[in-house]
Formats: sequence, structure tokens, C-alpha cells
Amino acid sequence: MSGRAVLYVCTIPSDASAEIVQGRLFAERHRLLIGAEVTDNPHADETDPLHRVGWNRVRAMVQANWADVVIIPQPGHLAPESRHELRYRETRWLLEQKARVFYTAGVRSGVVAR
Repeated sequence: MSGRAVLYVCTIPSDASAEIVQGRLFAERHRLLIGAEVTDNPHADETDPLHRVGWNRVRAMVQANWADVVIIPQPGHLAPESRHELRYRETRWLLEQKARVFYTAGVRSGVVAR
């Protein structure tokens, strides 16, 4: 497998480093080149990823064909379970752009969508 990836992490800064390392290891194991690491600090009152600066950077990279792979630690980094429809919207958008999406931890580890 090859491709230029962007690693996206949305968590409090003290937890980000472990998830970034996990994403790097995942990329290495799958022969993916991480071209950018993007982090967002979650806000309890903001669940829509479209209102996050970092997630909009990820979307811009994919839309510009700079990245064709998005690595995310787990679905909750996109939106909480209570707003799962936002995860589906964003995953669908990535797929429409021909990007591959991988979750590296949690119940759905590995390839999520091609």
C-alpha cells in the first residue's frame, strides 16, 4: 500500500502524543507516508468537525489531492457517539474525494473505507 497520508487527532493536548505515535506506527506498518499531522483540541459544546480549524485543514489537503489517506485514531476523534451522523457525513465526503480512511484503535481497527 502506498499514499501520502494526513494523521488527524482531536484530543486534549496531554493525550495527543500517544495517539500520534500510534498513528505513525500504523502508517509505517502499512507503508504510508505521513505528510502532515493535524491536531484539534476538542470543545464539549462543538461536536461538528466542520467547525474545527484542524479538520478543515485535513479536508483542504484531501480536496487539493495533497493527501489520499486519512489516519484517525478512532471514530470519536471525528464526532462523539451521540453525533455519529457527523462521522458518516465526513467519511462519505472523504470517500467521494477518493481518499482512504483508516482508524488505528478502538473497535474498528484497520481499514474502514476505500
